[in-house]
Amino acid sequence: MATRARLDLKLEKGEKETFSQAAALMGKTMAGFVRAAAKEKAQTLLEEARRVTLSPRDFATVAAALDRPFAPNKALRAAMKRARRARSAEPDSPFANSEWASAGRSNLKLTGPTTAHMLYAYSI
Repeated sequence: MATRARLDLKLEKGEKETFSQAAALMGKTMAGFVRAAAKEKAQTLLEEARRVTLSPRDFATVAAALDRPFAPNKALRAAMKRARRARSAEPDSPFANSEWASAGRSNLKLTGPTTAHMLYAYSI
């Protein structure tokens, strides 16, 4: 059986009557109605909080940055060099003798729509 938690609410008389009427219309108990309504509202708020909305100018800036060829900076190059050295020092590593490790980079090439196009399609 799932663990349950309890939530007690103090309501105004008018609020309780409103909830009771709405629950009856939905064919639910008042507790079931309040739980479902609170869950729906919470999920909506959490979805909105996770979504990033950009102005058209900001979207264009992000899309242009994503479409530019990648060039690692000095700190990333140094980190990659340290990682290659660490991998080569560990003979049991699954990456030690792989093509990816010896090349020091991924051979993955993206084809199809650009990242900007995918972001735009997702934002519609």
